Amino acid sequence: MSHLPGKAVWFELATPDKADAQAFYGEVLGWKTDTVPMPGGDYTMFKPGADRKHNSGLVEPRGPVAHWGAYISVDDVDATVKTAEETGGKVVMAPMSVPTVGRMAAVLDPEGGALMPFKGEDADRTDEDDGLGDFCWVELMADDPAACAQWYAKAYGYDTVETMQMSNGPYTVLSRDGKGRLGVMGKPAPMPTYWLPYVLVDDVDGVAARAEKHGGKVVLPPFDADGVGRITMISDRQGAHLGIIKFFPQAE
Repeated sequence: MSHLPGKAVWFELATPDKADAQAFYGEVLGWKTDTVPMPGGDYTMFKPGADRKHNSGLVEPRGPVAHWGAYISVDDVDATVKTAEETGGKVVMAPMSVPTVGRMAAVLDPEGGALMPFKGEDADRTDEDDGLGDFCWVELMADDPAACAQWYAKAYGYDTVETMQMSNGPYTVLSRDGKGRLGVMGKPAPMPTYWLPYVLVDDVDGVAARAEKHGGKVVLPPFDADGVGRITMISDRQGAHLGIIKFFPQAE
């Protein structure tokens, strides 16, 4: 059984209308859903196609705004939570174990950005499992990206923090064992600090067009990011934001 500490291994959409979310992401991304019994109630999961692995789930809102959240594989959930608290973070869900799933918690960074430290009972989803329609990246929009990057490196055990200059400003990548796992950047406009997951597609403009056609919004029109790929940001009908990307060949 293999774990990949530092990797975002699961994603959840907190939404007040699960049925609407299933319809929207089916229309826009072609995702399918399965519902399975879990402790505490049924759990609905998305997958990119009928023969593909599940990549995310649907839950009730934890706050007033629909949003996507990410689970980060860690070596030890309790140790991560302890370090997070000692360095200025806030625990909003104490470590808990879910039978057959794993141990998890929910932590806010010093600016209020939320991530879920997680250690699964099964092996983590590998990088090779990730394909079109799957999540491929997650980045933090922060007021102080340098300080946030250092906080996440300490709390979650990233061993490399590297900042590069992009056309829209500095961009920091947090890596573990030689693999970039998270990005951190300054906020493009006044907004809460939050993590934005990205889904890998082969037609960014097509996704943006379908999002608008089916009642969502294009928050950031499709554009080419230097040396990275073509990107857009959409929101679903409940207002949850999601990044969409097609990497340039040299950036894959």
